[in-house]
Amino acid sequence: TGSQLGNAQNTVYQTDVFEKYGDEADAEIARIIAENAGK
Repeated sequence: TGSQLGNAQNTVYQTDVFEKYGDEADAEIARIIAENAGK
């Protein structure tokens, strides 16, 4: 999967969008961070 760098570059934008969605978004952000930390 060569998209990891692209995903990282979009982190700030995605966080702003996710703020609108509450707890479900917080869980998704935590999942993404854990996924990236494991690589």
